[in-house]
Amino acid sequence: MRRGSNHSVAPLPDSGERRVSIVVLDDDPMVAKVIALSLRRMQCTVRIYTDANECLADMEKTPADILITDLRMPQMDGITVLRKVKSLNRSTDVIMVTGYA
Repeated sequence: MRRGSNHSVAPLPDSGERRVSIVVLDDDPMVAKVIALSLRRMQCTVRIYTDANECLADMEKTPADILITDLRMPQMDGITVLRKVKSLNRSTDVIMVTGYA
């Protein structure tokens, strides 16, 4: 699985609009891939992570417009990830998902 490749925000072809940069963090690689596939079909630039620490380290270097994160992960819960991301970049929007309804 490709993790956190270093994509920059690029304009959409022929439109002059910029692509939305989204980071997907989920400890389940299949869930992350499905979310990323849908977002890429909508012309978003997507980076995928299954490790919260790796994700946060990369987001410190390359911020994203949106972070989609799992709420329950073994290494770090989504609330902690939210706090850390907001301390890095307050303008990053965070969406939390969970398989535990």
